[in-house]
Amino acid sequence: MTCRADADGDWCTMPPMRLHLLVLVLVGFAAGVRAQPETSDEAPVSGDVAPSEAEAPPADLEARLDEGIALREVQRDAEALEVFRRAFEDTGSTRALVQVALAEAALGRWLDAEGHLAQALASTEEPWVEARRAVLESELERFRARTGTLAITTNVAGATLTVNGREVGALPLQAPVRVLPGTVLVEVRAEGHHPLTRQVFVSAGSLARESVQLVPIPTTDPDPDPDPDPDPDPDLGRDPDPDPDPDPDPDPDSSVGPAVGVALLGGGALAAVAAAITYRLRESNVATFNGDECISVTASRIELCADERDAAIRNERASIAMLVVGGALLVGGTLALVLGGGGDDHDDERAAMRCAPVIGGLVEGSPSGGLGCAGRF
Repeated sequence: MTCRADADGDWCTMPPMRLHLLVLVLVGFAAGVRAQPETSDEAPVSGDVAPSEAEAPPADLEARLDEGIALREVQRDAEALEVFRRAFEDTGSTRALVQVALAEAALGRWLDAEGHLAQALASTEEPWVEARRAVLESELERFRARTGTLAITTNVAGATLTVNGREVGALPLQAPVRVLPGTVLVEVRAEGHHPLTRQVFVSAGSLARESVQLVPIPTTDPDPDPDPDPDPDPDLGRDPDPDPDPDPDPDPDSSVGPAVGVALLGGGALAAVAAAITYRLRESNVATFNGDECISVTASRIELCADERDAAIRNERASIAMLVVGGALLVGGTLALVLGGGGDDHDDERAAMRCAPVIGGLVEGSPSGGLGCAGRF
């Protein structure tokens, strides 16, 4: 409330909404005072207003309404709401319910105010409501302009609808859901279907429609192809003393022998190639050593081309060594191929032979060696 002073005296103004509500409160209070002697003649309220207003002491009801109105006049709307609410719970008075709705509207609880005022206007046998129906219905429309309406449809009948965490009921609903404007969290659940959560924006004074399609949860058959005639005795019809391993392989080396033989032959071939290369290098060193490059009147051939001589000796030794090793590998590979897969599989004394190169000491700069073999026949 705003108060000012001018030449004519002090004067005060009140916001239009609060003034409108306060006028309704005061009108209701004055009408209640005038109707107090005839309170016992009022018809009982049916429906959701369970107790009849005539059953409560009129003086007690009027005292409670007076207390609540006084609190409203000093803007203590929350306390006034509690007074009106207890009065309605104790008496079931439609007038108290109207005061509850007006106090809720003053606190900005538009959904509660709309619901309670609509409940009060549903009473057609209450003279106090009928006398003020036009004003109250105008207030109801004003409340509804502050709220929105949400209509939800789904493909599963009986699905449970939850709005902003509050369970509303099973779909389809008989009437749309009243909600506060803004973003509304909608959740739909049904047995055997994946739940779906969605955000819906609802404008004030408008209707928002949303269709929710639930997806079934696939079911799997735990035993899609059961045995129509299971065998009660798994050992029935089997050999009482079967051979656990009718054809075992007594010697695993018999299958490894050919592979080893091929590897040895490959190694021998590589050694032969290396021997040929080193021998070719030895011939190049000898040709250089014997050429004109190593002739001089001041020094001997050995002094001038000692590096070529040493390289020729090294390459000669390497060539001989590669020949010996390659020959040994070729012989061993051949014997492995010939003897690896032969003989009786159950003969523990079958023929066998093993070969390996033997390299001795150096005699006059050249290596000496040979090939050693041992066999069983």
